[in-house]
Amino acid sequence: MSDYLTKTLSELAQEITADGTIDQEEVTKIRERVFADGKIDQDEADFLFDLNDATSNNHSSWQELFIEAIAQ
Repeated sequence: MSDYLTKTLSELAQEITADGTIDQEEVTKIRERVFADGKIDQDEADFLFDLNDATSNNHSSWQELFIEAIAQ
């Protein structure tokens, strides 16, 4: 995921969900991407919900990021 900042959210979601789980490295990259402009817009919120729905057994930092982002 070296170009995660330039991929579309759809492309990024496909890449992240390919193995059915979100690992710690992916959480870090997701955080950098969705907070890049300091706010979560509707597309980014939808992206986060899509990731959450499509994965399981995620790293514990995923839940923290998800709650933090959606609470904004």
